[in-house]
Amino acid sequence: CQELVKRHGVIVDAAIHAPHVEGGSDDRNYHAHIMFTTRAISKTGDFESKKYRDFSRDDGTKTVSHWREHFADLVNTQLEQIGSTERVSHLSYKDLSNGLEATVHEGYEVTQQRRRYEREQLKPIDDRDSSILMPEVAQANDDIKKRNAEKAKNEQIINGLDQEIIATDAILSDLQLSKSRADAEHAQQQKIAAERKREQLLKQSIADAQKRASDFHNIFNPNEPNKALVHQYINDYALLAKHGKQPQPPAPVEQPQKTWWQKITGQQMENVEQPPFYEIETIRATATAIAEHEQKQAQQQKWERLQEFLRYSPSTVDSIERDAISRSFTKGQQASDEELAEFIKYHRSHWKEKEQAAKDWQAEYDRFMRDEAAKEKAELEAQRQRERESEARLEAYRAERDRNAQTQKPVNRDEPIPKPRPKNDFEI
Repeated sequence: CQELVKRHGVIVDAAIHAPHVEGGSDDRNYHAHIMFTTRAISKTGDFESKKYRDFSRDDGTKTVSHWREHFADLVNTQLEQIGSTERVSHLSYKDLSNGLEATVHEGYEVTQQRRRYEREQLKPIDDRDSSILMPEVAQANDDIKKRNAEKAKNEQIINGLDQEIIATDAILSDLQLSKSRADAEHAQQQKIAAERKREQLLKQSIADAQKRASDFHNIFNPNEPNKALVHQYINDYALLAKHGKQPQPPAPVEQPQKTWWQKITGQQMENVEQPPFYEIETIRATATAIAEHEQKQAQQQKWERLQEFLRYSPSTVDSIERDAISRSFTKGQQASDEELAEFIKYHRSHWKEKEQAAKDWQAEYDRFMRDEAAKEKAELEAQRQRERESEARLEAYRAERDRNAQTQKPVNRDEPIPKPRPKNDFEI
């Protein structure tokens, strides 16, 4: 059951039953009923859309045969652990080629009829019900079992004849020993020949490595290094150094001497360039630089792929993750799925940060709008207060004018009537 869950991701229900001895069943017939779904269960607890092909009509026989073999292995392991020499096999008599005949599956009804017949046979002859007969299938199986028993008895007789063959086997053993000695001598000769061949191949490999190492210094360009050429030289150097033949710098070329006439005429001599030679440390440093450059390129490409992945919506990412999980159950894990899992994890973290940033911005915007509304309200209240104060001053002026009129104070008609002060929004 654990194997079914692990291999197919399905739900498995197992019910272990003891033998139904009271019904006439074999007291060894401990058995289990195992039921399971034909569809895998996803991480969300839902059924997958497709059924397993292993459970179909076309592939079901092969799958059941695999289960039978696995169960036989489990039983034999337990028998071995308890020290039993008994073993079981999932193969039929035909597949075992043991010469025994296979019986026919009787089924529930035939088994019940057999048991009724056997119970009737235990009664006295006069009390037996003659209508209860042994089923033909059960009778045929009994005949097959008898023939198999007779065959087993005959095999015991044949085993006795095997003792007579032992003497012949001793003679054959001596002949086999002589043949083994001859084979050992032949194997020793082959070993010597193989050793010589390895020595020749090693000698040729060293010669090829020396030639490539010699040519390397003439074609190597440190400004535009060739990766394959650099790694080949490092491998050749290791092989040559192992046998004490690593490349050495060539002897310096002597510069030509001026002739008497060239000295008199003051001619300049061209210097002869020294043959190029690069130390192994320089080559290894170049290989390291190439690897670091390739690693940077790979990181840059991965970053570009990640930036492209971050443009997906969460629903698209969920769909991609479901596809990856489906592949892991059907075709196995792919090399790119590890990076995909990393991208999915980063995308969800990034998306949460974006959502949190949007919420923070909205909250800040709401606070700003509330502050602005409060300011506008306070300013409107201040303006109304100024208007009330202006109206009060105007009313005081009118009252003063009316009092003057009542006392018959002469009024200067040329004096202008005071006007209300203009509204000043900046007045406290």
